[in-house]
Amino acid sequence: MRAGGKAEVTVHVLRRDGFAGAVDLELRDPPPGVALDRLQVPEGADSVTLKLTATGQRSARPQRLALVGSARIGQDLVRRAAVPADDEMQAFLWRHLVPARDLLLVVTGRAQARPVRRDAKKNEQKTQKKGDRDG
Repeated sequence: MRAGGKAEVTVHVLRRDGFAGAVDLELRDPPPGVALDRLQVPEGADSVTLKLTATGQRSARPQRLALVGSARIGQDLVRRAAVPADDEMQAFLWRHLVPARDLLLVVTGRAQARPVRRDAKKNEQKTQKKGDRDG
């Protein structure tokens, strides 16, 4: 990911024993300048797509990210470390979350400049006027 850029990360919650409450998320000891835009999986949702931002400096090597989920179940606060996973498709239909070794982030150079929008109609009019003079 480029410094100053954003990347989408999908977080899946594997709910058990009828638990449907909200799950709070936190990046544990994130590198400087790395943050999530949203810190909760809403009540009843099984997944949420977050935006990860990196406003810090370039990283010389991949950095491990650790995500922790917590929820209140009855009187107890339950915390679980997220397991990184790849979302894989099998036989063009079934999707599986396949555990991965690490959740890694590499921050490269600056964010790309946004493309300049051109007004196509204005360019078309300029071309016509130029063509009229030539003929």
